[in-house]
Amino acid sequence: MIIDGQGGRESLRTQLRRASAVAHARLDDAFAHGHNSPESYLGLIRCLHSFHEAADPLLIAWVERSAQAPRVTVTDRSAAFRTDLMALGYAPLAPMDLSDLTTLTESATLDDGVGIALLYVVAGSSLGARVVLRQLPHTVPANARKGLTEASGVEALHLWQHTAKALEAAVSAEVSTVAKETCAQLFDRLARHMTVGSSTGSP
Repeated sequence: MIIDGQGGRESLRTQLRRASAVAHARLDDAFAHGHNSPESYLGLIRCLHSFHEAADPLLIAWVERSAQAPRVTVTDRSAAFRTDLMALGYAPLAPMDLSDLTTLTESATLDDGVGIALLYVVAGSSLGARVVLRQLPHTVPANARKGLTEASGVEALHLWQHTAKALEAAVSAEVSTVAKETCAQLFDRLARHMTVGSSTGSP
């Protein structure tokens, strides 16, 4: 258990934020440029679609099955980002490879440390989505903003609020260690995937 400077238990949310700070800052910087040009916005939407296509089904299954999972409602956002790509006239990337995060079982489910990290990343993305959405230029068509709109909506905000509250509960040292390592890996992977998505290829 980690103790804060005042002698109290440091929440898992605080631990995750500190452990992933460098990778998260790199992703924030990539997202901050996700509206500067048609190519960068395409990269952003492709990256988010690829991530949610892979992550959301895993996360939904974990929330339903794990005793450690917070009682939250996770929505699959991949369809909304696919709609944006269709509006822009570009094909999606393949789903992001998250196979290294899953436990080798018949259901390919997540262990609790990985599930917590993935929930933290998905739920927290609503904060960044709101920032990007506010800054989109008029040149981005209204029908190509569905993914970010859903990701910054009331339902997504409630997901983050419930997740943040759940992360105040104590977890084992093993779950905490896995969650921190996985969280940093996920932010780093998303930042690198932004570059891949910006390679437009053929519409």
